[in-house]
Amino acid sequence: MGAALVLALSGCGSSEESPVGGETGQQRPSIEVVEVEYTAMMERVQDALTTEYGVGPWSQHGREPVTGFLCDEVEGGSGIALNLGSAGPISDQDWPAALKAVQDIVGEHGFTELDTVIDEPGDHLVRLAKSDGGYVDFGTQLATALSLLTGCHPTESSSAPAS
Repeated sequence: MGAALVLALSGCGSSEESPVGGETGQQRPSIEVVEVEYTAMMERVQDALTTEYGVGPWSQHGREPVTGFLCDEVEGGSGIALNLGSAGPISDQDWPAALKAVQDIVGEHGFTELDTVIDEPGDHLVRLAKSDGGYVDFGTQLATALSLLTGCHPTESSSAPAS
């Protein structure tokens, strides 16, 4: 899972069902809107993996704000990095179906660009990215890990019209 940690620290699509698309800069929805949507998305992923593949219980290993040079394409922008883990691994036999379940859920929110980082027996790691810099990392080895980086979005205060 060391690769998952490296990926989670390395960076800051659209859907008709999601208010979060590939907009640029200040056109993107606020981080406050994105945080609610993506938190619900990650909860759905956890529920699916727990129900279908026996992975769980989940623990949160960090929820950090992302600002500054990691989020410089949006003036006053912010992002959130979230890391979740479960002590239970996903078997090689179940990996393809578990990956499809994750892709289906996060794909509804524009995370559709699949990059396979590791795909070896007992060791799997993928990144599902979207055009605004957001991504979800999903991997399993001795445990199962999920990481989210929202991409950069304006805060409600930075996107409010000037009075």
